[in-house]
Amino acid sequence: MKVEQFTHEAAVLNIISQLKEEKIYEKEFSDVIDGVHQYVDLVMEGGGVLGVALAGYVYVLEQMNIR
Repeated sequence: MKVEQFTHEAAVLNIISQLKEEKIYEKEFSDVIDGVHQYVDLVMEGGGVLGVALAGYVYVLEQMNIR
């Protein structure tokens, strides 16, 4: 699977659009902020199919300026 197949998928674009409409990127999730991005500690476990799902989760976090 190529990255673009995921990032341009209609369902993914819909989720990101919904989160932007809710202005989720304006909410604070971290006490470490550099003006634009918030930084959080993220611990994940798993591989295979779960690993692919977690990569998608991280992609959406990054789109919401959470690093």
